[in-house]
Amino acid sequence: AEYMGVLFSFLLLFSSSPACGLLRPLMRAEPRARGPLYRGYPSANVFLCGGRCLKGPDHAMVIVALLMIAVPYSLFMYLDSRDLYRDFGVAPIAVAVWGVLAVLASMANASLADPGIIPRVTSADDEASTGEPRRVSSTMLVQPRDELVNGLLVKAKYCHTCRLFRPPRAVHCSDCDNCVLRFDHHCPWLGNCVGQNNYRAFLAFIATTPCLCTYLGVLAALHIRSQSGGKEMLNAIAESPFDVLFIVYVAVVAIMLFGLTAFHCNLVYNGATTHEQLKFIPVPQYDLGTGRNFGLAFCRPRIPSALDFHLPAPLEVFESEGHTWHTYGAGDDAGDERALLQDESLLPPNL
Repeated sequence: AEYMGVLFSFLLLFSSSPACGLLRPLMRAEPRARGPLYRGYPSANVFLCGGRCLKGPDHAMVIVALLMIAVPYSLFMYLDSRDLYRDFGVAPIAVAVWGVLAVLASMANASLADPGIIPRVTSADDEASTGEPRRVSSTMLVQPRDELVNGLLVKAKYCHTCRLFRPPRAVHCSDCDNCVLRFDHHCPWLGNCVGQNNYRAFLAFIATTPCLCTYLGVLAALHIRSQSGGKEMLNAIAESPFDVLFIVYVAVVAIMLFGLTAFHCNLVYNGATTHEQLKFIPVPQYDLGTGRNFGLAFCRPRIPSALDFHLPAPLEVFESEGHTWHTYGAGDDAGDERALLQDESLLPPNL
């Protein structure tokens, strides 16, 4: 016992001595695994499915939108589908089911997709791009750059949050705290920005929803007529209060969304965005003609996201003015990253 006490005292003294400190670097240690990018990415987004899906910080309006679709549809199917099946067969019910699935799929695609987030850059890249000192403070005025787009000059503004000159038509969304390519607007009903990568899904959502509402309204009217049994139409309507309220509800929703669809079709026709329309920003350089405008909106292949949020984070840290700046990027090949950020207005005319 006496020898064990001496040995324990010796080990305790050696562990606190400078010699042990010199040996610590030689000790083998397992490297710390780097977590996925989404866990530390500095934005207001909420990430789902391990970083493979994302949405904005607003949840209440998304839940309201889902309830506005699911509750009336479920009540209609519960109360009227049996009679419709008996009188008209399975086809009308199958079309109604297919329609609501198309609406929910387009909504999920627009709500959970990366709208075109531009990666934030390093302090070194910031110095090279701005020509300013290495640390550009939030109060420093950085003059916009001139970018040539289809023969016309466009001002590329500097974003102090993302530390980059935004590409033409990119805007920093204050709700999601990201710079988004070809920013259209932030949609609270989807809980996400609408930008270059999910604009087509947004158009599908606002177009299929009023079509479904119109179809269901016609089915409700047919249900009232089939249940009249030779009675006067007013008496039949009085005996089907749910169908009447349902027709009024879907008519109001369809009128509003058909108007919104027409508004966005006009934007596509003119090659503009909602942000540019509301800010009265003239965009003649982006009007490529009716055919190309609609082709870019509906037929162009989807551009891959510039950030893989579910992969391990490529991370560098810079200490500046009491803050820790983290750098996140899609990879080491700057040329590939710039290609991912390319706006469709800068593509060659033959694409």
